[in-house]
Amino acid sequence: MCVSIVLVTRFLNPLVPISLGRVVRALTKNQGNIFGPDVWPPFITYFAIRSAVTGGIFDFTRQYLWVSVYQYTDREMMMLCFTHLLNLSLAYHTKRNTGEVMRIIDRGSAINNLFQTLIFTAIPTVIDIVVAFGVLFYLYGSSIAMVTLVTMVVYLTVSFTMTKSRVRFRRELMERDVKQRGIVNDVLTNWESVKYFTAEHRERDRFREAVVLYQDTEAKWTIMYQLLNLVQTFLLTLGLMVGSLLIALRVIHGQADAAEFVVFLQYFQQLSRPLDNLGSLYRSLNTNTTDAEKMFNLLAQATEVVDQPGAKELVVTDGIIEFDNVYFSYDGKVEALKGVSFKIGKGQSMALVGESGSGKSTILRLLYRFYDITSGTIYIDGQDISKVTQLSLRRAIGIVPQDSVLWNDTIGANVGYGKEDATDEEIIAAAQAAKLHDRILSFPEQYSTVVGERGVRLSGGEKQRVSLARMFLKSPAILVSMSASWVLQADVQVLDEATSALDTETEREIQRALADLVSHSSHITRRNTDI
Repeated sequence: MCVSIVLVTRFLNPLVPISLGRVVRALTKNQGNIFGPDVWPPFITYFAIRSAVTGGIFDFTRQYLWVSVYQYTDREMMMLCFTHLLNLSLAYHTKRNTGEVMRIIDRGSAINNLFQTLIFTAIPTVIDIVVAFGVLFYLYGSSIAMVTLVTMVVYLTVSFTMTKSRVRFRRELMERDVKQRGIVNDVLTNWESVKYFTAEHRERDRFREAVVLYQDTEAKWTIMYQLLNLVQTFLLTLGLMVGSLLIALRVIHGQADAAEFVVFLQYFQQLSRPLDNLGSLYRSLNTNTTDAEKMFNLLAQATEVVDQPGAKELVVTDGIIEFDNVYFSYDGKVEALKGVSFKIGKGQSMALVGESGSGKSTILRLLYRFYDITSGTIYIDGQDISKVTQLSLRRAIGIVPQDSVLWNDTIGANVGYGKEDATDEEIIAAAQAAKLHDRILSFPEQYSTVVGERGVRLSGGEKQRVSLARMFLKSPAILVSMSASWVLQADVQVLDEATSALDTETEREIQRALADLVSHSSHITRRNTDI
């Protein structure tokens, strides 16, 4: 429907100056008789066509119809980027810049702008230029047509050349904008670290430098834009002046009447709009392409960890875990694991003990399949985890991470994150198991207390208890602690760093609750084993 409206307006556009010429001619022939029968028909026709084309009715209708189209496009592109980010492996997320990624997602609108520019600017502009040139040739002959053609060719050549030179500034402008925003994001995320090391002046200087670099590039880009507008206006004015002189000579010599002069002025003005649109079109296409470039690069990032075709659901019965001659490297150069093999049977426990960087956390990440191993096999109940769906694998395993990162939401919502559609009773029961319930009740807003970004309003021990409460709520078949080291005491399950910020009595109570949890779970712990 939008395209149909565009085609109708393209058909009516050339009729506006032609109908105006008929009005001028009728008024000239019927001087002193404004109510003559030859005056009102062209007068009414002119304003009817003009109202249809420039009165805004068609434009309003097209914009109204287009709302659902561009909203769909924006939504789908943003969701495409967001989903792709969720599917990328941990290797990508350990290297990404959050501020830059946020800007990339925002650029989903660049695709819609590109789509809209092509449909409502590119195609109509080409049609307007072709039609206008044909009408001018038909009405005024080859001389006026040649003046118009030369003006068009010079105008477009200059526009494309200068616009192309501006693309470099535009790309540089976007890169510096991303860097500037990234600094702000980093500082806000690591605000406490800035204060710990009294680095305010360093961050201010770093941000000021980024802003100055951005503004330098912005100034160059703006000056080039204004210079382009100046040159374009000069060329159009020159073409209009030459064409007007030729028509004026014809009128003086009686070869044309005043109506033809008016028609030419109107038609050249009408032709200058698509010419200007064509220059703007080239700029817009370059701008949108440049803006979307980083988004394309994001979508081009390979999803390294994917489900194999026909992958089955993981079925956990005994929770037996086996690493069989597993090799792994983060960068393809240095091996993080070299032929690791072990087996943990039902009800058994194992501790991974070793110095920092020896591979303990790597083993847990591989079990969760954040990375794919280089060689070897990891089994759960005899099932190769690379051949089951990631969703079923991760549903069966619960992680208590070293760093308890919370959402900027209520403490109740953070606990409830462990299980989709958890009831209030289940959330309270999980908080009680983690010895967090009484502490929550001491807050003025209780379970509606907002914890702040990354849980900044809670203490380290409170954040750890929220992570434990999530795990109690999830009640997974396999429970894992992301610890730098684990300690094993006689017949006692200890998640060392998962409870490191807790007092001794609270830790013992949580250990008893964990013992109840693992009574129907397979818990990764067994003999002391050096990795």
